[in-house]
Amino acid sequence: MLLVRTHYGDDDAWRRVRAALDQPWVFDEADEDEGRLKEVILCVDDPVWAEATPADILAALTAPEDGEEPS
Repeated sequence: MLLVRTHYGDDDAWRRVRAALDQPWVFDEADEDEGRLKEVILCVDDPVWAEATPADILAALTAPEDGEEPS
């Protein structure tokens, strides 16, 4: 999962989001993989993404790297 911070007007809200993501995720009482989702969340906190739209982020994720042919 990718979480990109795009708004920098409320640092306390961002800290609360990050704190919530640091809590174990329980999907059901018998879930042996409790908290596993936390290990696959990539949080991007870089002002270069300020005001980016979902379309901007998707375009960056799917853009070819330097020297790579577009698919």
